Amino acid sequence: MENFKIVWLYNPTDGNKLMGTKIVDPDYKLGDGETLVTPTDGLYEPIRFDLSAQSWVGITKEEWEKAQPAPVQKPTAQQEFNAATNVQIAQMMAQNKQQAQLNAKLTIDVATLNKQLSQLTKPANNTTAQ
Repeated sequence: MENFKIVWLYNPTDGNKLMGTKIVDPDYKLGDGETLVTPTDGLYEPIRFDLSAQSWVGITKEEWEKAQPAPVQKPTAQQEFNAATNVQIAQMMAQNKQQAQLNAKLTIDVATLNKQLSQLTKPANNTTAQ
């Protein structure tokens, strides 16, 4: 004679979905959402209790696999290298643009200084009558 029972729990408000188990005394009286019927092996979630057949039902392995999210693929070492290289290229392009802008400004500054210098060193046209 067993000293305990395993009670299988289901949720009557959620399509009799399997909720778990609990261990009870042999003289325990079942309540709503409880059964002594053990689910058969090979059932896939969602597992539900069929009250009219007094058995557990689940979906097929194929249905269960189809419902699973696609596995997240980890990038390969080559893909990680390519991504890092692309980041470096983008950074270098930004630096190159900044350098080009600085070069343009400095070219204008040099031209302005050359013009000012040539005006300062231009000989004065002093024609005095002798």
